[in-house]
Amino acid sequence: MKRLAPLLLLVAATAVAAPPDAKPFVERQLEGAAEARASFTADAFLVLPETARRGAAGQDSDGFLAVSDISPEDSQLGKLTAGTRGDVTWLAAEVTQTYGLLDCPPALKRCHAKRQLRISELVVGGQAVAAHVDDPKHAPVEAEPAALEPGTAAGPLTALLADPKAMAAALLDDPAVVVLGTELRERAAGPAAAKKLLGAWAKLSLAVAGAPYEVRTKTWGYAAANVDWKARGKVVHMRATVFAVDVGGAWRVVAAHYSLPFRRSS
Repeated sequence: MKRLAPLLLLVAATAVAAPPDAKPFVERQLEGAAEARASFTADAFLVLPETARRGAAGQDSDGFLAVSDISPEDSQLGKLTAGTRGDVTWLAAEVTQTYGLLDCPPALKRCHAKRQLRISELVVGGQAVAAHVDDPKHAPVEAEPAALEPGTAAGPLTALLADPKAMAAALLDDPAVVVLGTELRERAAGPAAAKKLLGAWAKLSLAVAGAPYEVRTKTWGYAAANVDWKARGKVVHMRATVFAVDVGGAWRVVAAHYSLPFRRSS
């Protein structure tokens, strides 16, 4: 968020080897719309650049990385951080996507472009139950996010999204824990880096806006919400997700992702 004081500090992250199944899982998602749909459960909750809703993966005929006025042409996996606990895998990936603009002659060079996407996912038993995708270079600070579809009651995981100190205390002691911020390079991996990052937010004025969407099972859980940050007399609207696993009856955070909502003008 360069137009305001950055929400996140860029923290150098130690490279962590991803679980052997994480890379092929994401690469299959990038192959096409059918492969992407098959990788999600029917009721998976997706936070996307233009929407945040349950079941979005099955409703999108163009794939979950498409938005209203582009046609994806190629997607290449870049940096990947992932961890596993039991049958639960969490991951944060960077993807370079080449796309064409709709209603623009394909023969023209200006009708094709690239963008850098970031994807975080919670995968259980080989299928994603939740995901967060953002396009940080194109996300306007002034946009207000649409309400989550549907909403649920707020629970302990939702509360963490507006409480960096509590989130830091709840981090799993695992080298693959990861936190993503609102800009492309804002990324912290590993407990030490994540705690340092979250500690820098302790005095920020954050609040959950509207109804969140929270799911908790005996072994894993996640929450997604719109979060408002009051800064310099303005309110910055963000989307946020947190993924967690149950360890001895306590929720431990494995990943968190903050982004700015993105609505294209067309």
